[in-house]
Amino acid sequence: MLPIIIIILSLVGGVFFWRKKRNLWNPASVFLFEWALVVYLASLQLYNLIDISTKAYVFVLIGVVSFFIGSLFADNLRSSKNRIGRVYEIDYARMNIASIAIIVFSLFRILFILKLLSGGFSWWEIRLMSTSGEGGVGTLKGGNVSMFIHDCIIAPLMYLIVPTLFAELLIGARNKKFMILSMIAMICYSISTVSRAVWAFSVLYILFIVLLYRKKYSLSRKVKRMMKYGILIIILLCVIIYRITLMRDTEADIFTNMYAYITGCMPLLTLHLDEVTSSIRTYGAMSLNGFLYPMFFVLNYLHILSYPDAFVDAQFVKNSLEVFMPLSPHITMNAYVTLFYYFYIDFGYFGIALGSFVFGYLCMKSYKYWKQNGDIRSLVIYLILMQFIVFSVARIYTGLSTRALSVVWLLLLFHKVRIKMSEKDGRM
Repeated sequence: MLPIIIIILSLVGGVFFWRKKRNLWNPASVFLFEWALVVYLASLQLYNLIDISTKAYVFVLIGVVSFFIGSLFADNLRSSKNRIGRVYEIDYARMNIASIAIIVFSLFRILFILKLLSGGFSWWEIRLMSTSGEGGVGTLKGGNVSMFIHDCIIAPLMYLIVPTLFAELLIGARNKKFMILSMIAMICYSISTVSRAVWAFSVLYILFIVLLYRKKYSLSRKVKRMMKYGILIIILLCVIIYRITLMRDTEADIFTNMYAYITGCMPLLTLHLDEVTSSIRTYGAMSLNGFLYPMFFVLNYLHILSYPDAFVDAQFVKNSLEVFMPLSPHITMNAYVTLFYYFYIDFGYFGIALGSFVFGYLCMKSYKYWKQNGDIRSLVIYLILMQFIVFSVARIYTGLSTRALSVVWLLLLFHKVRIKMSEKDGRM
């Protein structure tokens, strides 16, 4: 009964915002339709998926209702409109420096990967070295300082550059130096982490840019022609993702993988809710771990302040989620427990309601900000939040420094431009 209630409420809420915003690609509709799909497919229990608990469905029910209310609250707030406004454009010099830093860091890792390959390690084993287990000198993660540089500087910059690159390519000035360095950085980073993430995110960003701007009458013919190539770029990126998948597992079944990534969060959530770690409360440290980590790391490294108990508990819970669990005879997964679980670890059921409300509020505010300003920075912010929505089946990305700090670096890699309202309207 609960799955049916969740599906109906999500579909009704998604259609409500679709009609209200006259755009299917608003954050509320995307989030609610996505979770209707997740719950529906999970309830089918294909591939002999394990039974999903009532408690897991309750988490989703509280979350989708709270996200809807938060989005509605943000949408009903009035925004002030000034005749003279400020927009933000890419600081190409700083972006290029960021790309070079990523390339240099990645090349050092690639050299180490070549040594591992020559020593008989598989690509999958190397991938696990970069995502789980302990770091330290002589491992792919490196020592604590190396991990800090990757998690707080290199990775967040990479995950900021990716949406910026495709926004620049499709609707921006198409600065050649920036695009070339960014693409080289993407290639080097994906090899050095044996990761499909940057390419999967690229597909997502291109798709949303094309859908968001398809009716923007003020776009030049050149830009419109460029956007027609979006589907070809998406196909190419999908081929790259598939090839990386085969590198990691030569026997990978693409359809089983797709089903697992869409629905695996529900049985994994069910399993983790039966563990003692679910009784831990971290009072915000779990969901905001990505922002807190650099501050606490520096203070601890300088022997100024030890890690707070709530932060240590959050790290413990996060690490416990990295264990691979069998969800069916054909599916084994780790880490995917939904963003609702992160909110629950922080403040229990109240945390699910509060976290989902705030997330819905911020996503809808970012959408309205993009509609009002139309500059490239507001688009990048919105694309990053849409990425957070799509991957909410796994976690809330503010729990990872590699993703959360992209928002912080964004403040430094764009510069402010003062324009008249007439000029801003032309940009839309």
